[in-house]
Amino acid sequence: MQVTLGIHLFNTSKRALNGCLSYLLLMLIPSYMFYQSGQI
Repeated sequence: MQVTLGIHLFNTSKRALNGCLSYLLLMLIPSYMFYQSGQI
């Protein structure tokens, strides 16, 4: 029972982490592009 609960928690945290990473990428890529265009 505890093993399945641990796996469920792991999957949930992994999904949350993926969401955070996707959000960070969505925020970082436009600002990076803007920075690069400003450099030229």
